[in-house]
Amino acid sequence: VKVAQFFREKGLDDIQIAGIMGNMWAESGMDPAKVQEDGGGRGICQWDGSRRDHLFSYAAMMQTDWTNLDLQLKFFWEEDEWKDNWSGSYEVSGGYDNPSPGTHVSGSKDGFLAADSVAEATEQFCYGWERAGFPRINERIAKAEEYYLALQSGLGSDSYVNAAIAIANDDSHGYS
Repeated sequence: VKVAQFFREKGLDDIQIAGIMGNMWAESGMDPAKVQEDGGGRGICQWDGSRRDHLFSYAAMMQTDWTNLDLQLKFFWEEDEWKDNWSGSYEVSGGYDNPSPGTHVSGSKDGFLAADSVAEATEQFCYGWERAGFPRINERIAKAEEYYLALQSGLGSDSYVNAAIAIANDDSHGYS
């Protein structure tokens, strides 16, 4: 619930929030302590390379462990590429069939903010901000749609909605 509430307080609508959360779920299962197997990704967004290094530096500066969810959300919004006019355009690496390896994809912050469907917001965020080499876009969209339904039910208004988000997240530790 914390992630959805954070983005709602920042002024994003339910389509945008669901698109981001579907991507976060695909990257980390919404676990801020997630360490990518056989890779360098860390946290809810699986920050890698210079973005991961910036997360670690930011955590040290804030004197907080990088696994702290509040720190990662603040980092996402204020320190990482979200604050910029981000975009991405690349060919999918492979490994999964949606989209097929070698498919050219692209997305942008403008496209994300203008999206009028959960699928479009999820794709724009995945291809423009996340730039996932193995997107598994159908999984991201399906999870984003589940989050959207839970958000439309009145996030935070009662325990039913919190349970719906936890089920959508398959979350036993309450990070959603």
